[in-house]
Amino acid sequence: METAELLLLRFKGMESARSKYEDTWRELAQMFQPMQGLGFGTDVQPGEAGDEFIWDSTPVSAKGMMDARVFGMLMNPAERWLGLGFRDMRNERGEGDEFKEWAAKATDIMLNVFANEETNFYTAGAEAIECESLFGMSCKYTEADDESLIRVRAIPLAEVYISESARGVVDTVYRKYKMTARQMVQEWGEARVSKEVRDLMDENKPETEVEILHCTYPRSDISPKAKGNKAMPFACVYMEFKSKNILEEKGYNEFPYSCPRWDKGAGETYGRGAALPALADVRVLYAMAKSATVIADRMGDPALLAPDDGFLGPINSGPGGISYYRSGTQDKIEALPFNADLNAVAMMVEARQNAVREWFYSNQFDDSSRPNMTATEAQLKYSERWKTLAAVLGRAQSEDLTPQIRRVLAILMREGVIPPMPEGYTERNIKFYYTGPLTQAQKQAGITSLNVLMEQAMAAAQIPGFEEIPDNFDPDKIAAHMFDASGAPADVKRSKRDVETIREQRAKKVQAQTALAEADAIANTAATASKADMTKPNGLTAVMGAMG
Repeated sequence: METAELLLLRFKGMESARSKYEDTWRELAQMFQPMQGLGFGTDVQPGEAGDEFIWDSTPVSAKGMMDARVFGMLMNPAERWLGLGFRDMRNERGEGDEFKEWAAKATDIMLNVFANEETNFYTAGAEAIECESLFGMSCKYTEADDESLIRVRAIPLAEVYISESARGVVDTVYRKYKMTARQMVQEWGEARVSKEVRDLMDENKPETEVEILHCTYPRSDISPKAKGNKAMPFACVYMEFKSKNILEEKGYNEFPYSCPRWDKGAGETYGRGAALPALADVRVLYAMAKSATVIADRMGDPALLAPDDGFLGPINSGPGGISYYRSGTQDKIEALPFNADLNAVAMMVEARQNAVREWFYSNQFDDSSRPNMTATEAQLKYSERWKTLAAVLGRAQSEDLTPQIRRVLAILMREGVIPPMPEGYTERNIKFYYTGPLTQAQKQAGITSLNVLMEQAMAAAQIPGFEEIPDNFDPDKIAAHMFDASGAPADVKRSKRDVETIREQRAKKVQAQTALAEADAIANTAATASKADMTKPNGLTAVMGAMG
């Protein structure tokens, strides 16, 4: 294990690298979700709205609707969105029937675990997407749990500092957060905490917060003599930030964090969210909305022109107010002339609102302009809208769901909840596929192409000389593609062995029926022959005569 000084030195470097993003994150939080800015130097406190910078609800609602749609596309709890497969490119080993049965069972178990609200899987997923689309990155921590088998937490970005491997994969997370002295003693015991924490307890200050640094990184020098947690590939170190006191050292078999980026340019680490390119339009929209509010206020409560004498008492310009003036005077109160076209202002604000909505793909999901679409048009529209977000969803699957699900699978197998894999298969070559709307839209597009091909082939087969065109198609492979595109559970599909057995039985049955029909024909022929009159010339006597 690295010393506390080396861990802190590395943290300082990671802190400096992240500081370049924090000003932008602070502004994004102010413009969209103020509470997400906790820890970035904003003035918002827990329980406060902090929405003094927000003058129009369009950016907040448009982003919220997009977040909900992305969540539904990735991991809709009402759908079977996950499946397991096997990939062995070296040995070219396919998915045997035993593996398919195991994969179907493992998938069912994991989906049931995720559906348990105590795991916090779906809640943490929704929270992470909100953070990711705003700041460009999110962070989730997955751990084993005695009660719910696993427990998932969305970690606030303000606490997270990351580093990538040479392959561009996040493999190091330092988390700086706070715990009260009482919580620290409960977690690690009085013998492990520093003297400063024990003094807080002795001074009756148990709720005083202390900064903790949680360091998770790949071990580069595992000792051959290491056992237990210290022999695991990922190190886990808890230490008190100020006193440098090491509270605990353990390890992980798999990297416990998933840190997906919404979008990422070359050389970037933390990524860019959907809110960043919309920020310029949001600034202008808020400025315009603020100005429109001022204009409307001035029109509804205009400035007044009044003489400096001739009135008795103060001028009351409020609703129902009465101002008294001397009888016979020509002086009167008039509104200060102010000309403004509220319709033009409203049109400008609406145009900017629409621009903001487009940044969050609202136009891709709006079917109000075409209420009477045909089924084909609806299918094309459905397919196109998912393709728009294909890059975002693909990155979320590879950087978020796949590493997280791989860790969950490993935890459940170690706990014996999921049975061991069939002999000859390894966890390393398991692949995960996702059957959400995007994947199904892509597969349905392939099935549409297949249907068109088959229709054209069948039509061409009616032309003389082209009768053998259908011989080019493999019915079993076509059926496999159709089954895959349907998104149905893998265990409802018969195994190859069962299909072969059914076909053998069918062939035997046909053979038996054919043999029976042939026997009946022979018997009928024999019966007819036995009744024939051989004393007179006929066809049968002619045949018998020819046979000698």
